[in-house]
Amino acid sequence: MSPAGRVPTQGAPAPLPQDKVMAGVLAILVAEREERLNGTDDKNKAAKTEVLLANAGLSATEIAQLMGKNLAAVRKTIQRGRK
Repeated sequence: MSPAGRVPTQGAPAPLPQDKVMAGVLAILVAEREERLNGTDDKNKAAKTEVLLANAGLSATEIAQLMGKNLAAVRKTIQRGRK
């Protein structure tokens, strides 16, 4: 058993660095605050979480791992969100 009492699973992805996770969380909180202040309730205008995390410095691979999504889908969302 690992120190946290968990049995590591074979092939499990390595945990993300804490600084990247915190940067992503901060980016999402700031975006939510901006949306509230600006009254943006339109889902088409609101930035996708994947784009916010990418802009905060996380790679598409890290975002997919963090969100439990398919890597190709995350890449496509980021690509569309940046247009």
